[in-house]
Amino acid sequence: MTEPGCGTYIAVDVPAADPKGGASGWVARAHVEDCGFSMELPYSSRGCCWGRHLGIRPKARSPKVETRVRDAFREIAPRLELILEKDSVRFFLHLFESSAGMHSNLTVTAQTLTYMVSHNALRCARVVLEGNAPRLHGIHANANCMNQYGYFPLHEAAERFSVDMIKLLFRHGASANVRTVGNRVTENLLPLHVAVENACLHKYLEDNLSPRQDYQDYTYNLIHLLCLPEMKMFLDTIQLLAGKTENLMDELWKYIEGKKLVETAVLLLAAQGRIRGNHCSKRNVSGNRNGFEVILDHLVEHYEDAQKQLEERRAFKCTYLLVRIISSAGEVLHAYIQRHSEVPHLMVLEHVSSFLKDFGFCPTGEGMDVQNLFLDYVIILPLVLEAAPMTAKYLTENYMIKVKREFI
Repeated sequence: MTEPGCGTYIAVDVPAADPKGGASGWVARAHVEDCGFSMELPYSSRGCCWGRHLGIRPKARSPKVETRVRDAFREIAPRLELILEKDSVRFFLHLFESSAGMHSNLTVTAQTLTYMVSHNALRCARVVLEGNAPRLHGIHANANCMNQYGYFPLHEAAERFSVDMIKLLFRHGASANVRTVGNRVTENLLPLHVAVENACLHKYLEDNLSPRQDYQDYTYNLIHLLCLPEMKMFLDTIQLLAGKTENLMDELWKYIEGKKLVETAVLLLAAQGRIRGNHCSKRNVSGNRNGFEVILDHLVEHYEDAQKQLEERRAFKCTYLLVRIISSAGEVLHAYIQRHSEVPHLMVLEHVSSFLKDFGFCPTGEGMDVQNLFLDYVIILPLVLEAAPMTAKYLTENYMIKVKREFI
């Protein structure tokens, strides 16, 4: 570890403790003594943690300084909000130069950057991330700064399904492998988790999926619903995050083991391209096997006991069928979703059924409340936004727990 104050960043060269053996790709908790906080840090393929990669500042501000900065930010927050709503760089730079509360130790505060992300102020966020504007006086934002609640800008962008903001943060070094930390937040969440969990709160999914449905009807209906135009922004966001997330297959398997079928389906469909490549797991997978084949093999091994409880048998049947469908028809469905973002719902249902039949599947369409899907986009859009609560509330109050689905 470098001496505090002797450099811009701290690097921690400590091998990761992998409970399953080996150091590569694991996330371990590193306590940075001189910074005064703990956070999850990704380890490189050599088993080393690089603070430079995440941009950890070497010296923590004193409690008095922290309090003074937060108080100053609260004073300017109303004015800043109006500026960010218009995404005006000129007015932001004027406020930044004339007011305190948005920077400390030559760095834009995490609270300020999070505020920009929450307002999707792309132009202002780009200016502070680049740090080249003369009126910033050399001060810039760190894309991997953790705020006082224990989450990162990328969690906020994932919460809001802002693809452009996520791309901007990635261009400036944001890591998709940072996890939430601390007692003020739901711990150990990746940005990917935030996007997947929020997507599963969509009204269409909650209204049209029932544990009382036959497992085939449940699975086919789930596929149909995910192909509706309103789901595209969720899938695009998850695809982008999944492309940068280490050990993706392991995160997917956690959903499968937890019998979280909707989350499994969303991640499978969005990240199918990377799963096919099978370069996304710390599991020792030999040869060039398709990632879907690996998942199916693990499913059979995990549920080979035919005497398991009814709940597990039903979850297994749904998951197995789900993986087979996306493995076979996923590329066609993905292409259709990308090309048909403004198509009537009934036409989508007909097209998706046709695709599935072409691949040897037999969707029935039973159990789907078609009339409920004909609501006008203007009516549905506010419902979509309401389904994704604000990040601070979502993370700190553990709103990730959905209505429990009991498979019977």
